[in-house]
Amino acid sequence: MKYPTEISHAELVELGRDWLIRPYCTTAPYGHYGCSVVLTELSTATYCNEIPDVLGFCPNKSILIECKASLSDYRADQKKPFRMVSENALGLLRWYLAPKGLIPVQEIPEKWGLLEVLPGRSIIAAKKAEPQGRGYESEITCLLSLLRRLDIAPDNHVAIKRYVISSNVNRATFFVDSEKEAGK
Repeated sequence: MKYPTEISHAELVELGRDWLIRPYCTTAPYGHYGCSVVLTELSTATYCNEIPDVLGFCPNKSILIECKASLSDYRADQKKPFRMVSENALGLLRWYLAPKGLIPVQEIPEKWGLLEVLPGRSIIAAKKAEPQGRGYESEITCLLSLLRRLDIAPDNHVAIKRYVISSNVNRATFFVDSEKEAGK
């Protein structure tokens, strides 16, 4: 049965994020325990230059979801350099997320999984994702970029280098408690 494919990339990203956050995905045996950190469309200077649609972190694993609203976008994705060498890419487990029937299961690369969106916006796993090599350095870069963007109050245990806007230029600065600085 062919399902309608009228779903935007932004809607797919939102569905993928929600799928990773859930306490346990009901796609057993393909599921996972809920991710404690999920990033969407994070642009940062990773080694592989990949901008993940959805990237989640669970204990001992990272999960990438690439959202595809069209077959041509999916096929173009296969030609990206970080798809050619999996050890440089993000995600121990990697999934494509698309409307049901959009991507032929036989076209999904080895070790990648396929999540399909059904009418009503529920998600099923059509193909299981398997662990593969990943770029730890790029994943750490993503997490560090996230930390710099959060509004975490400094204390004796936390000092975060973050980016602030000064004269319309982004520059790195250390997050320092001004009251402690003034008392020195």
